[in-house]
Amino acid sequence: MADMRMFALVGILLAAGLAPAAEFFHTFGNELSLKRWTVPIKGVTHGSNLATCGTTVASQHGAIDASADWFLASYSPLGVQRWVRQHNGEGNGRDEAYDVISDAQGNLYACGTEAANALGHRRAAIRKYSASGALLWHRTFSGNDPSGEQSFLGMQTDSQGNVYVVGVASYLNRGRDLVLVKFTPGGFRTYYKVWATSGHDGGKALRLVPGRDLE
Repeated sequence: MADMRMFALVGILLAAGLAPAAEFFHTFGNELSLKRWTVPIKGVTHGSNLATCGTTVASQHGAIDASADWFLASYSPLGVQRWVRQHNGEGNGRDEAYDVISDAQGNLYACGTEAANALGHRRAAIRKYSASGALLWHRTFSGNDPSGEQSFLGMQTDSQGNVYVVGVASYLNRGRDLVLVKFTPGGFRTYYKVWATSGHDGGKALRLVPGRDLE
């Protein structure tokens, strides 16, 4: 039997403040994934289900993808895997998912970094999925230095379904800068902001406060 140790997901779901409704243990991937990649795993609830994202070198069919892809997986409250979606960037290189969130409709957003081409250039990426796992849209962002770091690291949605993404982009003669990008529910980019100092900058998380500015 294959050694399934890419990650261990232990879930305890509470039903309306009562005793735990379900507890489960689930694994995904293989030992090679564990040895080669140490990307943090993130999880979020969507409706009554649980979704998690990360990076794997195993394909959905058990074969090894040495380039490493990001994945998004959804589980029922009892820990039954509902679906898995795996993403391989155009450059067929290292792709990593860093964060996953859900909106009021149960849609899921995953963000991270992907290989843009065979030259090793990277770009930040965000993908929106329906609750059933259908890809709704895919958007990318990068500074003007394609050889530098480009990553989306954290996200939040507002009451209108817009999604705000924060991360890192690289610019020539400046290095890494913090970037904030806003997308509509349909995936249209409404604006982006860049913060730069004399050193390297970046953002990993943000918070939306009703009636106030972003923090």
